[in-house]
Amino acid sequence: AGACGMLWDQRSFKQVIVAGYSGKMKMLRPLYNAFAGMTRRPQMPVAGDVVPQSFLSFLACTDDTKLPDLIEEALLHCTTPIMTVGLPSGHICTNDVIKRTGASVYRTRIYGVDLTAAPQWDGRIVWPEIALL
Repeated sequence: AGACGMLWDQRSFKQVIVAGYSGKMKMLRPLYNAFAGMTRRPQMPVAGDVVPQSFLSFLACTDDTKLPDLIEEALLHCTTPIMTVGLPSGHICTNDVIKRTGASVYRTRIYGVDLTAAPQWDGRIVWPEIALL
């Protein structure tokens, strides 16, 4: 099966910075970070720090059933504590990827606008490139 993907650490030019934490989160952060350290989960950065994440970009695979293997292989090579990848919720392998990797899931909704008189959807699954958002 043909496949491609690129691990992309964008911290040198595109950064997600923690602005701050609410009162409860500020108090719970040290406890969570201790737990995260013991369970190999990403820790919560100090306010003002950059979130240490890489993106699995330009992900494509001719055999959808091999997608979880491709993502797990990318995780082995990821140099940051967080790897972000965008998957369609209705994709055949999304649940398997979540189960196999223990991923945290953030759901979003993407809207398309078509200003033609009679827009038609062709039924393809929308697969956004998360590294460019």
